[in-house]
Amino acid sequence: RMNALIDAYLATQPAPLRVLHCRWGVDYLVVERTYFAEAGGRPEYFAPFDARIARLWNTHRRGDFLLAQPAPAAVVLDTGVYRIVDLAVLAGGDCAAGPVN
Repeated sequence: RMNALIDAYLATQPAPLRVLHCRWGVDYLVVERTYFAEAGGRPEYFAPFDARIARLWNTHRRGDFLLAQPAPAAVVLDTGVYRIVDLAVLAGGDCAAGPVN
């Protein structure tokens, strides 16, 4: 489940968001905006998850991550520091529409 969260948080395509939402039943995600700001650093966590975060972070540009600028329709709350996003909107629809890995 933690790998699914990391993959969704640093997703560049909707598929990992769909997995987190449909397979793991997560409806909303709290996003710390500072990670995606120009001066922000990557999210950090303990081993073994830190290596996964580093790999995903270093593979993409900051602006590539979907949660850096989520679709306005997906943002439920924006405090300036945190955003709460609706994964059903970002995941691209109904979970019954097709298989989830």
